[in-house]
Amino acid sequence: MILGYADMLLGDYLISRGIKDFKIIRYRDDYRIFSNDKNDLQIIFKELTKILNHLNLQINDSKTLRTDDIIGNSLNKDKVYGILNPIDDSLNLQKNYLQ
Repeated sequence: MILGYADMLLGDYLISRGIKDFKIIRYRDDYRIFSNDKNDLQIIFKELTKILNHLNLQINDSKTLRTDDIIGNSLNKDKVYGILNPIDDSLNLQKNYLQ
């Protein structure tokens, strides 16, 4: 509910600034911000940080990534490993997870 309110505030701010060429996807508390304009990305990120701070929430800098490779960086290392190394049917499920 709180993040929905933050989304509304951010949307209102971006409309007032005339920023239109972007896409923000939020799943629970994870944000993905897409834009072709690096300046717009900077503005969006800065305003989102301000809004979240005002609501006593913080962005985790260690999880924050800026990249031009949206495909390569959309999967974490564990998922890539799982794709490249399928489950060994000769092992039971618990042994596969330990592997």
